[in-house]
Amino acid sequence: MHEQLIRSLRRQIATVLILKHALLWLAAGAFLWGTFVIVWRVATGGAADELWWGLAAAPAIGLASAWLALRQVPSKVRLRAVVDSASRCGGLLMAADETRLGGWRQTMPDPARLHVQWRGGQSWLTFLAGVAFLLVALLFPQSLMTLAGEPPLDITDEAQLVAAQLDILKEEKVLEPQRAEFLKERLQQLKDDASGKNPVKTLEALDHLRDIANQAAKEAAESAIDKTEKLGKAEGLADGIQKNDGELDPRVEQEALKTLASLVKEAAKETSLAEKLSPELLKQLQAGKFGEEQLKQLAAALKGSKRDLSKMLEKLNAAKLIDAELLKKLAEAGECMDCSATLKCKPCKCMEATKKCDCPDAAAIAKGAAPATKCKCCEASGVCNCDKFCPKKVLAQCLG
Repeated sequence: MHEQLIRSLRRQIATVLILKHALLWLAAGAFLWGTFVIVWRVATGGAADELWWGLAAAPAIGLASAWLALRQVPSKVRLRAVVDSASRCGGLLMAADETRLGGWRQTMPDPARLHVQWRGGQSWLTFLAGVAFLLVALLFPQSLMTLAGEPPLDITDEAQLVAAQLDILKEEKVLEPQRAEFLKERLQQLKDDASGKNPVKTLEALDHLRDIANQAAKEAAESAIDKTEKLGKAEGLADGIQKNDGELDPRVEQEALKTLASLVKEAAKETSLAEKLSPELLKQLQAGKFGEEQLKQLAAALKGSKRDLSKMLEKLNAAKLIDAELLKKLAEAGECMDCSATLKCKPCKCMEATKKCDCPDAAAIAKGAAPATKCKCCEASGVCNCDKFCPKKVLAQCLG
């Protein structure tokens, strides 16, 4: 029983010493690492994200403190003497470690009720204070850390302008919502971490975000100009067909309707035109059958799509994302040519009769393979105009 008491006391002492040393060593490590974190964040202006890795040293500190604690555990001889004295064994317990007691062992009194009592309030308080200090050092906002260590850089106005630009790009679907929100988060972080000690880094990062917004707006503007040009050509062609209703040569009219359908179909994929066209009108477009009323509806839809693109660029210009030069180019691209006169082109009488031009081409004349004579119609004027009636050439001249 006495031996069991000695072993129990030794285990209790070892546990208390390990816990005491671990708390004190971990508290010291927390204070040291917390101090380093504060100095580092103030000096560099960097966030504490990577500094959390310092907590990985806690297990090593705990093991080292446990090893030192175990070295301070009293030996069995010392504890035997304590138990002998407390139990009033008169030295018999000490002697039992050296020799056999025989019948004397029966005369030893029962072991005293000994246990280890640790007043660890101060150790726990020190440990909790160290942990609290380290957490404050790691979690303290970088903006306030910057204010404490260096002069802040006020980029509020610039940040608000870029944020408003990103909102407009998101609203006009120039930037995807996820991309716009990501850039706004980067902007907010940049604003929070802005430092007057290193303004070049902050301003370069702000310029980078501004360049991303400007580049996206410029690309959107250039795309809008290209789309507006296509819409303008389709509008001019539709207007020319409408003004010459019933007066166009069938071949020219057929080619014009075919080209108009192709232009509208392409524009509908890239703009809001499809939303402005009724399903019935789209079917007639595919079939190449247009009446005066359908041409009016189509012209109105084309103008509406051009107006949508114009409003978008006006917003981008108001937000200082694009300059007025792009607005001017958009206006020029949207001007539709008057095709009515060009589409009225009629074939010469000879071509109308034979459905082909009988004039030899210039290459054949130059080689001497054909006489330098023209068909009767063209010979009278001295100029061959037959090829000018080619429907594709007529449309190419109309659409510019």
